[in-house]
Amino acid sequence: MAGLAACADRGAWQRASATPEQTRTDERECRALAQYESRRDIRWREDVFEQSKDLGPDDRFSPTLRRQQFETEYRNRERRLIDECMSAKGYTRSGGIF
Repeated sequence: MAGLAACADRGAWQRASATPEQTRTDERECRALAQYESRRDIRWREDVFEQSKDLGPDDRFSPTLRRQQFETEYRNRERRLIDECMSAKGYTRSGGIF
């Protein structure tokens, strides 16, 4: 189900006072900020995971599964940060499936 939600059409960003160019600019800025924040967080988590390997085996997750988990969390966090940034700029989503 999570994969389906990630692919769902979430609608276009709208703000009454924004031109289409302003909307694209704001979304690019929000996306860049979200990517920076998410990548920083994922690097921190990977560093912590690498250091914790010395504490003993973690039988619950293989390195590949752990990496997939980090990537999924990265995408979800990036999406949330973009949404928060655009909302803070006064945008709302039009239509779409959430």
